[in-house]
Amino acid sequence: MKDHTSTHINIYRRESKVWSARSFKVFVDDRKVRKLYNGDRHSFFVTPDKHSIYIKSGRAKSETLTLQMNSGQTINIECGAKDIDFDNVTSLKDIKTFFHSLKDILYLIQVTELPQPTSSDNIIYGISKTKLRSYSKRFLLCFFLFMTFLGLFGFSNGCLTAFNKTFWVSSKTAVPLGDLGGVAVDSKGNVYCVANFYCRIQKYATNGAFLKGWSSQDNNPRIRVNEYDQLELANDNKTRSADYPDTLSTYDSEGNLISKKVMDGCYSRFGKECERLCRTTSGDIYTIRNKWLWPHIVKKAPSGTESVVVDTPLYLWLILGPFPSWVFFAVGLISFWKVVDKM
Repeated sequence: MKDHTSTHINIYRRESKVWSARSFKVFVDDRKVRKLYNGDRHSFFVTPDKHSIYIKSGRAKSETLTLQMNSGQTINIECGAKDIDFDNVTSLKDIKTFFHSLKDILYLIQVTELPQPTSSDNIIYGISKTKLRSYSKRFLLCFFLFMTFLGLFGFSNGCLTAFNKTFWVSSKTAVPLGDLGGVAVDSKGNVYCVANFYCRIQKYATNGAFLKGWSSQDNNPRIRVNEYDQLELANDNKTRSADYPDTLSTYDSEGNLISKKVMDGCYSRFGKECERLCRTTSGDIYTIRNKWLWPHIVKKAPSGTESVVVDTPLYLWLILGPFPSWVFFAVGLISFWKVVDKM
């Protein structure tokens, strides 16, 4: 029986900026034998016979190369992705032609010899540098795409919650404290705050546990608790139109609307101070901190000690609107496009 271990094929994927993060699958006789990353090279043994070889990546496929292998023969093959000329894409017809041409972007040719290995073929912890770069680009793509999704999710839910049209928010679900615009405390120590971006009132226990939330269509209201432990919201309608007077909405502790009446000037009588802090009869001061970056409410006792009573969990901060959701969306979308453009 003949020894055919010296009959082999050397294949090299030339380094290129085009599709650099994608792997190319090598098929011999319609059987996948290897994945090649940007700059990779591989050698495999075959039997002395007629063989067909081609590469694929997604829907793109190279031409099939037919080889007649003799015993002890070595054949060198180079593959890669052709350069893309974006300058000629100037119309919708060109765009259609461009995407159609991507199916033929891969090439596979037989060469007399392969280039010598360079420093890019070095191995780090058992993985080639080119493969590490490919993995890092894929990670960046996923990361920036995730950032874009977070930003879009935060914005969309802010709009939907404002119009009371969202499907995932109920009275028992907390929303991010976007554009925190007021704080009030009742006689039992329950804390009420206004998330203006979501047009929502949220109620918290003395230990900071979320109790309930409800939508309010008031325009950046100022809030306070009256002598009957009812929550009052003064709505500044004049910021929308000078023809509309201020209104006063009154809710019970469970968020049920008791009354809503026209009371011109009530917004100014509430005072600007209630937009950022609330003083209780016991001398405690509840203050809104970091309204835009990481909103939370701090309680300062008469002794001077401070403690956080209402905070923003990390999972809610990630979709906090308007900040940082619009930053995530803008940075994620631009960075995603930049990484794709360098592939």
